[in-house]
Amino acid sequence: MTKISWRGVLAGAAGAPVVGGGLEEAGDPMVELCREWRDAWAEAGRCWDERVRLQRELVARLGEPRVAAGVAADGAVLHAWADERIDALVSDAEARARLKAELAERRARWDAEADACGLSDAERREDEADGRLDTVLRAVLAGHAASLRGVVAKLDVAATLGAGEDDLPWAFLHGALGDLRGIAGA
Repeated sequence: MTKISWRGVLAGAAGAPVVGGGLEEAGDPMVELCREWRDAWAEAGRCWDERVRLQRELVARLGEPRVAAGVAADGAVLHAWADERIDALVSDAEARARLKAELAERRARWDAEADACGLSDAERREDEADGRLDTVLRAVLAGHAASLRGVVAKLDVAATLGAGEDDLPWAFLHGALGDLRGIAGA
């Protein structure tokens, strides 16, 4: 006997050409809102990819903006990316001051190179894309579908968010269930 999972059901619904496939339900703003979310999701992904690529290139060129601040009992080097971590790892005041100065130099070099290679701009674009994605996602979550196609579009968002996760985004599923009840008059 085949086991049927919610993930499989949602994945099937997600594969239906509801958003962008020419089957949009006239008059249901949820379909358009979900299309906007899908576009924002894709843009956030592109921005993330670009930021990661530039960051990897910068790490390969400069190393990470950190200092070695101690050695663990097992011999592993303990690194610090922030002054507070240096304070926590190093008890000697002179050594702390030296490491903080070295970290400040590394951060300044990192920041200058990040500006020069476009990483800073990529990080800003990623933050903006994430903000837009969050805004649209909140609107989808708070909104109500007015048609079955709108509900499927909303479930498409839930399936996309839940892909690869053990837990589905239950708030979306509860909202979609409420939409179905409203549409069905139940």
